[in-house]
Parts: sequence; structure tokens; C-alpha cells
Amino acid sequence: MSDTRIEDLRFYELLPFYVNGTLSGDDLQFMQTYLETNPGAGHHLESEQMLANMFKQVVAAQEFPDVLPDLLKQINKPKMKR
Repeated sequence: MSDTRIEDLRFYELLPFYVNGTLSGDDLQFMQTYLETNPGAGHHLESEQMLANMFKQVVAAQEFPDVLPDLLKQINKPKMKR
């Protein structure tokens, strides 16, 4: 397998960890260098970031589904005058 192919595979393997900010050391340096030297890789980075953001939104929306109706009632509850 060529060095380029190995680097491509490493990039795709590390990409999710790069997006969520959990890389450090040599892996982080590899990703930064790879992104600088492979202009097409930016598209893959953007796609992975978009997927990560969508996932976060779905999780956030589902994290407290039972609490939301009660919160809305509290927000919309008429305020008592003192």
C-alpha cells in the first residue's frame, strides 16, 4: 500500500476525533498538516462537522422530551401580581 493511501486512511480514521477536539500530539499535528497539504480534505472536514452538529441537535432535542411540556407551562403561566 502506498504512503499516500496510508495517509488517506489515517485521515479518515482520525477525522471524527479531530472534529470533536479529542486529538493531541502527533495525531493532531498529522491532521493539521494533512488539511493544509490536501485542499480537497476540507470538504470532508466540513461534512464531518455538519454531521457532528446535526447529531448534537438531535441529542439535545431528545435529552429532555418529558420535561419540555412542563417547562413551557411554567413559562406561559400567568404571573401573579403582588
